[in-house]
Amino acid sequence: MISTFHLVHNLDNSYGGPAKSIPYLMGYLEDLGHSQEVISLRFNDNESNEVVQKLDLNSTAFSVWFSDATAYSPFLKRYLIKRILESENQIIHYHNIWNYIPLVANEVANKLSIPIVVSPRGNLYPWNLKKGYLKKKLYMDIFQRGYFDSANCIHVTSKDELLAVKDLNFRAPVALIPNGVDLKEFENLESKKAHRANLGLDHNYKYILYMGRIEEKKGLHFLFEAFVDFVKTNTEWQIVVAGPIYDKGYYHKCKSFIENSGYGDSIKWIGMVSGTQRLDAYGSADLFVLPTQSENFGIVVAEALAAGLPVVTTDGTPWMEIQNEFAGYIVSLTTQSILVAMESFNRLNDREKAEMASSAKNIARRYSWEKPAEDMQLLYKWVLGEIREPEFVY
Repeated sequence: MISTFHLVHNLDNSYGGPAKSIPYLMGYLEDLGHSQEVISLRFNDNESNEVVQKLDLNSTAFSVWFSDATAYSPFLKRYLIKRILESENQIIHYHNIWNYIPLVANEVANKLSIPIVVSPRGNLYPWNLKKGYLKKKLYMDIFQRGYFDSANCIHVTSKDELLAVKDLNFRAPVALIPNGVDLKEFENLESKKAHRANLGLDHNYKYILYMGRIEEKKGLHFLFEAFVDFVKTNTEWQIVVAGPIYDKGYYHKCKSFIENSGYGDSIKWIGMVSGTQRLDAYGSADLFVLPTQSENFGIVVAEALAAGLPVVTTDGTPWMEIQNEFAGYIVSLTTQSILVAMESFNRLNDREKAEMASSAKNIARRYSWEKPAEDMQLLYKWVLGEIREPEFVY
């Protein structure tokens, strides 16, 4: 049995993609006979993770000391050492950079001579590196480059992320294993009318869904700018915005823009959603739009496809198959490009829209969690020296 200890900065539902992808990966690895535990930091007393609860996973969180900015907890390190000494065939797999997690992961791995896998989770794309450049460069020069160089493997989830990591010339090998999507969640969606009623939405409108953190990287303001032009001649459309506010300044900027445009009533802010309410959001929509700067995978895109939603997203994501297989539109990150895509979708007839929805589901089926879990199992066995290098390692 392989015992993997996953370390992550935070695992609250509001943390976004990793709060889903890490627990789902763990659950499917447990189905393959592996022992899995996730250890994280807790910033609020009321934090929870619906996937951890649903799959009944081993999860331990420690409160931070001093301040949220330090993200430090001595108990995390002590606990990790204790758990490693209690197990066999151990691996540390950490899922963050730029914070305390890499420090403790590498210190413990070196102390106990066990292998380490790191998943940068999209943080090494050029756009991400430019945000807070000086701070990140200092951290990279002092700590993180050495950590990447000494890792047994760096795990990425897309070809674009693979290229971004390779461009930084780390010495560690890189494994390409995409994330997945839990298809079972979307098998029994009800009618749009029923889901809209659950959210208190007017069934007489058509809905664009944005789901994601409210922060500059996700590009919500591009969608709002395009919508203001779109809705002038397509008054039957509204937008549902689902997701936590990560950047209050950016949120107020977006909200002020749409209210000053005169279309504030056309935006339905439903906040952070989970459980059945999250499924209601997908089930209510006619079109999914994510105008993001970059994504290493984009779990919300995969979930939208699984729900049969045509998708508009950017060429900063690894989803070109959406465009190639008539499941939506891949566009450059400009207001005009998003507007053109929305107008193109609105001009489709019912048969074409149904074909697009079917294509979306077909794409999602390729990303069931079984294959990523099987590949991660091979990766773990390789770093433990049990098998030859897998073909997805570069």
